[in-house]
Amino acid sequence: MRVYIISEQSSRAGIYGVGTYIRSLYDCVEYCGYRCSIIHLGSEKKGLIVEEDDLGVEHFYFPEIEGMKETPIYYKSIVYILRDLIADREERSFFHLSSHAQLWMIRELRSYFPDCVVLYSIHYFNWIFSLSGSTNYLKDILSGNDQAWNAHFAKCIRNDFRQEQILFYKVDRVLCLSHFAYNVVTTIAGIDPDRLSLVYNGLKDERIVRSLEDIQRIKKRYNLPLREKIILFAGRLDQVKGVVHIIKAYKELKKEYTDCHLVMIGEGDFPYYLEIAEETCGSILFTGRLAKDKLYELYSIADFGVMQSFHEQCSYVGIEMMMHALPIIGTNSSGLDEMIIEGETGLKLPVIEQNNSADVDIDLLKDKMLFLLQNSERREYMSQKARERFEKCYSIEVMERKMSYLYKSFVSVFPLNDI
Repeated sequence: MRVYIISEQSSRAGIYGVGTYIRSLYDCVEYCGYRCSIIHLGSEKKGLIVEEDDLGVEHFYFPEIEGMKETPIYYKSIVYILRDLIADREERSFFHLSSHAQLWMIRELRSYFPDCVVLYSIHYFNWIFSLSGSTNYLKDILSGNDQAWNAHFAKCIRNDFRQEQILFYKVDRVLCLSHFAYNVVTTIAGIDPDRLSLVYNGLKDERIVRSLEDIQRIKKRYNLPLREKIILFAGRLDQVKGVVHIIKAYKELKKEYTDCHLVMIGEGDFPYYLEIAEETCGSILFTGRLAKDKLYELYSIADFGVMQSFHEQCSYVGIEMMMHALPIIGTNSSGLDEMIIEGETGLKLPVIEQNNSADVDIDLLKDKMLFLLQNSERREYMSQKARERFEKCYSIEVMERKMSYLYKSFVSVFPLNDI
């Protein structure tokens, strides 16, 4: 059997960790003992290239064609070309889709490869960006209770949702990365639960437990005060990540607790956020984007993480924080809600929905930061529980077992709804 993983070289795919997911998916395919091919769409390489890497993984690079980006004809043409490249292969094929636009490939895949299995992983919903992750707003618009919204805007939301519904119906199995996504697809989109599987993202355990000397050495390298507690954020410096709320809450926190430092890892509009930080900017480290080894280094010296996202599916940042035994102060939004167990692996703030937007209480965020800073025993307890949750739910080994069961359910007598 061979699994064809279809990768989209788009900015949104990169933002939502699709590249990381595909690397993990390759590990799952290898774990199952199947062959793996990765189809790269919108590649920057010149012309069609087929090559094999050092691990024996086959790669198909299809270039982006000017004027045809994300058009039906582009995706249909990919399948037509692919047919000529792999038509003589007798092994059963799985095609694993990763973006909404790949809907246009399904009909041709069914036609040219009649015995194939088509899977789709939900990394994001298109409507979720405009509605700040709110299913309440979505339900209002779908039900016609949309007077509070611009008519054209509401129509676009309905169209996006219906396109996703079509995609869910056309594939053999929808992979949900969170209970949140599972509930949206079953209760709002109306898809039969037997057509769904819940498989969390998984990562290899790359945690390094640092000695006190190592921690001090790393702090010195980044000019971080040795005795101050480290609060860490990682991700895009973006409104949807609640960055403004984090900085404003930190400003209030510094009035009550001075021995702490905020580390912000990620790219964004630095002048804008420095202006918000005002007098506290001297105790905020903006690192920009970091390579994984440097990112993990900073995870290893942090005391807890903060995530104030308004929507997530199954956050790799959250998984990395738990891998490094960091309690998380998060929100109850979408997939992030289920990742954090209140009072066990971290603390959560409710997302406030009003005036067609979303918000969090800055004073409450400040209070939760202060609680973790002042309660070392509770922080240590949450640290241990966060690490246990990573091992139980979000390790690559757990993902491998679930994906193996899923693949085998299509080629054996395994039941379909126990994954």
